Amino acid sequence: MASIKASCHAGMLELARLQGRRQMSDGSASAYELECLIGGQLQIVLGQLRSLEACVRGVARGAEGQRWRRWLLGGSLTALIPTVRTIFRRRHPQPQSETRLNNTEHAFHHAQNLMARIRNGVLGRGGLLASVAMFVFGLLVVFRNEVLLRVARTVYRRLRRVVERMERGGDADDGVLEGWRWRRKLDDAQSPQPSHHPDQPHQEQLLAKDRRFQSLYSDPPDFKRLARCDPDFAAVVKGRNLDFGDPASVMQLSKTLLKLDFGLELLLPEDRLCPPIPNRHSYILWLKGLLDTSSYNPPGESLVGLDIGTGASCIYPLLACVQRPWSFIATDIDAESLAWARKNVHLNKLDHRIRVIDCQVEDDLIPLQRLGLDSINFVMTNPPFYASEAEMLESAKRKARPPWTACTGSRTEMVVEGGEVAFVGRILNESLLLGRRVRWYSSMLGFYASVVVLVGKLKERGIDNFAVVEFAQGAKTRRWAVAWSFGPMRPAQAVARGITMTKKASAAANDVLPAQTEVDIATLRLTSEETVGEFVAGLRGAVEALDLMSWTWDPQALEGTGRAADRVWARAWRRRKKRAVIEKGEGASMQTDEPVCVLGFRVELRLDLRREMSVA
Repeated sequence: MASIKASCHAGMLELARLQGRRQMSDGSASAYELECLIGGQLQIVLGQLRSLEACVRGVARGAEGQRWRRWLLGGSLTALIPTVRTIFRRRHPQPQSETRLNNTEHAFHHAQNLMARIRNGVLGRGGLLASVAMFVFGLLVVFRNEVLLRVARTVYRRLRRVVERMERGGDADDGVLEGWRWRRKLDDAQSPQPSHHPDQPHQEQLLAKDRRFQSLYSDPPDFKRLARCDPDFAAVVKGRNLDFGDPASVMQLSKTLLKLDFGLELLLPEDRLCPPIPNRHSYILWLKGLLDTSSYNPPGESLVGLDIGTGASCIYPLLACVQRPWSFIATDIDAESLAWARKNVHLNKLDHRIRVIDCQVEDDLIPLQRLGLDSINFVMTNPPFYASEAEMLESAKRKARPPWTACTGSRTEMVVEGGEVAFVGRILNESLLLGRRVRWYSSMLGFYASVVVLVGKLKERGIDNFAVVEFAQGAKTRRWAVAWSFGPMRPAQAVARGITMTKKASAAANDVLPAQTEVDIATLRLTSEETVGEFVAGLRGAVEALDLMSWTWDPQALEGTGRAADRVWARAWRRRKKRAVIEKGEGASMQTDEPVCVLGFRVELRLDLRREMSVA
């Protein structure tokens, strides 16, 4: 609880810092980026507050469960001294009036009286003080628990009110909650109450779960915290230092992260590749964004993926199945790696969702026909980087060895004929035959030069729906990933264009990045008389006047989604339609066949505290 409380405090300080940046408008980040940071940080704080709320609720419940035991113990302690006095009560010695015969007799009687006083202090007439002391002690035993219970209940109620207030929002919370409850900002605009989908609680749980996984490894792991939580890791770490040159230490770090962050267990032999968990987790996060933002369905649907070359750890299917209700086919050509992969799947009780199959070098990398599958949702792979052992050794000589390479891998995990470009090239060739039978084809890459070559091949084959991302763990380790699709849905720009370059290298980066799909159309400043509701009504009316295939508007998120069969907003299109109507008569349409969507778009509004409205 202390750890969560400290995290809440740090998260709120960070939220206050971001709010200060927004108020100061220092220009270090765009308004949109700053709003995204504030919204993300607010979600993190809310998650931490909910965790603290759950901990306090657990303390309160524990105190409630101990009440009868505490009352019984306190009552027993209070009645102890009177009970003992009743059982062992003795007569008080009569005062001796006769004259002492000598000094020896006087000393004997003096000692006897002293012992009687001590005995009576506990069992006799002097035991009142002892009874009172035990009574007070019994009360402390009882009321300590009562005080704890009352404090826990009070803190829980206050935390619940804070969370509800942050989620509900209000005019006084605009500095913190801007953009969360837009319906409060629509003034007199009439908007229907949001309908509650039957799966809404499930979606909220999924979003909270995703936020937790998204925040993992945003900062380097705290080795001291890991050591406190896992005795096995405490045995290999020294304070905040870990020997990354020791394969056993790096192996234990991976096992500890899997156990604490994902609830997974891992078994690996010494001669197989040890997966760096933050890097593998980044690939899964990117895939989730890729699939979520290129589908009309809400996140959390059951998908089927193929992991080519899953390795002994079977790490990608394990990580993905913890985060989403996905199923996997995991393939490999190495018999020993397959055996260990099956052990790890069975160890984590995922046999019903992960199917490990063996393949041969000459087999198709995407064996849909052999598997009896008509289609799957995605393909992922982390191919061997090097074309030969000599190339691997030469690469190691040119640079300092990264920490994660302390775990040595087998030859099949490190080397493949033609290197990673040739391997992913095989997937590309097979994708040309499979087409939309797979929604997304993807691969991790170890060299930026491979990204340039593969993106060039995609463009040569006319594939313009692709995504490129860079994964950065630490100051040295860099990995990249490329994905492509034959479907019409484009992913979010943050997912598709995931490489951040310096200004000097931005031109080179644009050569490997797909075209931009999101742009700020205009930034408008509302007048003092104009309300957000009036502006929204005007915008909706303008879009609804277009001849669209479909148009839906979310009044809470202030965003709308539409589909068009042509450039229906262009003046030339309207003129053509008018001529067609005149020539063919009223009610004629420019399209005689079933309309086909050629453009899907989303309009989003953002409002800042300066009453500036951005249309994107």
